[in-house]
Amino acid sequence: MITQIHERRNSKNNIEDVIISDDIFKEARERLDIVDVAQRYGLQLDRHGKCLCPFHSEKTPSFTISREKQLWYCFGCNEGGDVIELAAKLLKLSRMDALRRLNDDFTLDLPLHNRPLTIAEKRIAAAQQAQRERARVLQERFDAWCQKACRTLTDYHRMLWYWRRDHAPQSEDAPLDPRFVYSLQHLDRAEYLCDILITGSGEELLDLYKTCGNEVNEIAAFIQHEADATTA
Repeated sequence: MITQIHERRNSKNNIEDVIISDDIFKEARERLDIVDVAQRYGLQLDRHGKCLCPFHSEKTPSFTISREKQLWYCFGCNEGGDVIELAAKLLKLSRMDALRRLNDDFTLDLPLHNRPLTIAEKRIAAAQQAQRERARVLQERFDAWCQKACRTLTDYHRMLWYWRRDHAPQSEDAPLDPRFVYSLQHLDRAEYLCDILITGSGEELLDLYKTCGNEVNEIAAFIQHEADATTA
């Protein structure tokens, strides 16, 4: 396989494309421990693998490292990745230079010998780059949807909770307020959707995105309608 990282080096005023095998990155990930790397480069994790995010200002820790999955993610700035991407971001290096630094700092002895790309490899690399770009765009759209859906559903849940509390009948003979009735019918569903967005796995979030996208849009429209009716 051709790696996702390519460099251009100046040598006697000639620019060469160089390549590092994907297997080298895979071997580095397998031999490194993301917690050790994080601590080596300055992060102070608690026993749950959490700390203040080093990439944005915050008062409550939203940066989490999973030793089991060997991944990191920040719920504040919605960034994450593997151990090499963490080192690259912490050290402000390219992914390739981060690999070199990890190779030296953790004595991995990986064979990081660059060589010129062949024409066939350049074509494969270009195709892979295009595929990565498509994946990046789709991921950005998915992340944006998750953020919007989380805001929409938490607002929806809050609104229904207040409706159930504030518009409950005061006596057995009192007429039922339509808002109270609506909250009885939909609050449990709102709680379920919020729970998936907040605690669901990646697969569960993706399934929610595929199956409930229209429902979330309808909820957003409903919230806006109620807000407009209130201010009218």
